[in-house]
Amino acid sequence: MEHREQRQALEKDYVYIKDRPLDKMSPQSEPEKKLENKPYSSTISVDAVMEHWEKELMQDPKNRLAASALSTHDAKAILTQRSAVIADSQKFNVKIDIEGAPITKQASSGRCWYVDSAQILLFAATNVFRVAIMKRYNLKEFELSQAYLFYWDKLEKANYCLEQILDTVDEDLEGRMVQTLLAAPVGDGGQWDMVANLVEKYGLVPQCLYPDSYNASNSGIMSSIITSKLREDAIILRRLATGSQEAKDSLGAVKEKMMREIHGILTLMLGPPPNPNKEMTWEYYDKDDKFQSVTTTPLKYAGELSSEESKNANSGTNIKELFSLVNDPRNKYKQLLS
Repeated sequence: MEHREQRQALEKDYVYIKDRPLDKMSPQSEPEKKLENKPYSSTISVDAVMEHWEKELMQDPKNRLAASALSTHDAKAILTQRSAVIADSQKFNVKIDIEGAPITKQASSGRCWYVDSAQILLFAATNVFRVAIMKRYNLKEFELSQAYLFYWDKLEKANYCLEQILDTVDEDLEGRMVQTLLAAPVGDGGQWDMVANLVEKYGLVPQCLYPDSYNASNSGIMSSIITSKLREDAIILRRLATGSQEAKDSLGAVKEKMMREIHGILTLMLGPPPNPNKEMTWEYYDKDDKFQSVTTTPLKYAGELSSEESKNANSGTNIKELFSLVNDPRNKYKQLLS
């Protein structure tokens, strides 16, 4: 009994976060403070608001320390309370004989025959893009940042999930529709159109300017944290959307607060990404071992894929005009599906 009470006290301290009353709300409870009503937005804008979020987040020394730790190490190891582990010792009164030792493990590999489609897609897509850039800048070796697109992909998927939750408030929470939406809202899967849209909206950056963090290469824990947060947010949004007019009027401010928290998780675990509209300086050596320097923005950098010089380097192909050719027997042939 004493150990259980001690563990509960530790867990209470662990999950409590100051100034997050909405997170502690049950579906029946009321918010502890009233949020200012704001115009509702269904899309994500990289404007002064998001820039302010990042600036405010990274001004706190604790958050800078968290970003340094979380972007280079396993989140489970960092977030685990040592005192809780010691208090909750794993001792069992029944043991099963183990046959076949030692126990094998696949670590973070794909050897269980599960294919992480997003990583393959992002790597495949950036490989397509980089060929044009390598020819354009006379490069022997070059790699685009997959982590940059990965960051914005997670943020867009989180926003899409919350929008779908609001669109399905009349559906049963336990029904197949809502449960499917909440099963894996920020899963790593994707397709060409999604990558193309990310590049169109956020641009591209060389990998040297936004290299992989620990959680970009080992995304399971980060995705699990965001998924848990979105499920919690879904309950709150559904209650507000079906509540009083005052509750409905607060949806804009509440959803913005939720997206700011998702933005914070991504920034701390992946690192602050380059702003799509702000200049970056890329320094490199070309094939002839000559030093070069290019100052541009991620959006302008990606825009060069459609330049005449890039098209000529790719036998007249405009990379941005590529599309997925699929066979879906449920629809007529020669139709644009998405």
